[in-house]
Parts: sequence; structure tokens; C-alpha cells
Amino acid sequence: HIAFVLIFIKGGLELDAIQLRRLSGVVAKLTFLPCIAEAATSAIAANHILPGFSWQWSLALGFTLSAVSPAILVSGLFQLKRLGYGEVKGVNTLLIAASSLDNIVSICAFRIVIGNMYMRSSVANLIIQGFIDVSLGILMGVIWGFFLIFVPPSPWAMIYKKPKTENTIALQV
Repeated sequence: HIAFVLIFIKGGLELDAIQLRRLSGVVAKLTFLPCIAEAATSAIAANHILPGFSWQWSLALGFTLSAVSPAILVSGLFQLKRLGYGEVKGVNTLLIAASSLDNIVSICAFRIVIGNMYMRSSVANLIIQGFIDVSLGILMGVIWGFFLIFVPPSPWAMIYKKPKTENTIALQV
């Protein structure tokens, strides 16, 4: 979990808001279509290759694999961005945003499948619970963001902003 968090925090910090607003429709398409296609393909393969594997477990496996794959894409995009590829047209922003949302969709779908297997709740009830969870996560993120806007920086932050003196320059050489 920590690896996902670090990769997607770094990815979120590299988003360009103007490009993201311009490409929002494409982001939505790249969020749902690859996630569903990858999960369905993995589920079909697992159900046919592994004898006795139920469709529910196959879908759970498919959404698990679908949640892991964006981590590979995002780490590769960092290398391409360092080389300067895709910055003009916003390809990096598009793919990082879509893969982050793809991960959320995969995790919510996994929860729906597992919840349907064990909790015996209705699928509609599980979907509503998923939307509530995502909405609460967004709300907590907004509250935390506003909190960080108004909280003054720590006294340690000023250490890094001090101008370099001759002694520190000599030590660096």
C-alpha cells in the first residue's frame, strides 16, 4: 500500500491543472474502459485456465490486477517526463490522472465483488456504499487541503530558505 501511495502522490504533484481541465473527457474514457477491459479479460482467462475458479473470484482477481497495473505506467511516465516527452500536449498529465482514477475504480469494483460474495448485500447497496466512501474520501481531502492552507509553516521550513553564506558554499565544494 505504501508503494501505491508514494507513486500516486508523486504523480499527483506532477499534474498540470490547465491540461487536466482541457483533457477531462479523455481522462474519463481512459479511466473506465481500460479498467473494465483488463478486469474482464483477466476474469475470463482465470475462469478458463484455473479449474473450479468461480466467476466471482475471477472478477476479484481481474480487478486486483487492474488496480496494480497503473503503478507500472506511472513510474515509466516519470522517466519519459524527465526526458521531456509528452509535456506539450499533456500526455503525462492525462495518463497520470486516468491511472489514478482507474485505481480508484478498480478498488471500488473489487470491494463490490467481494462484498457481494461475503456480505450478501444487494449490489445496488454496495454501489451506493462505494460512492459514499469515495465522496467521504474527497471531502476529507478537501478539508485537509484547506487545513494545510491556513496552518503556518513549521520553523524548520525557514532553514532551507536561508541564503547561502561563503562558509556553506566552501563546504559544498
